[in-house]
Amino acid sequence: MATALEGIGYDTVNIDYASKDGTIPDLTVETIPKAIKQCDQKGDINFVTHSMDGI
Repeated sequence: MATALEGIGYDTVNIDYASKDGTIPDLTVETIPKAIKQCDQKGDINFVTHSMDGI
């Protein structure tokens, strides 16, 4: 998915997280800030998730 998005001009960030080791709210608080810190922040940030446990 990242390759396809990069192919149309997006920068991508992939964050690994233990999806079965916490609640969605807990995983969100732990994971989303890490992802945002890796972004350029010069424009919009879009989130793309997949699978059963994407937050």
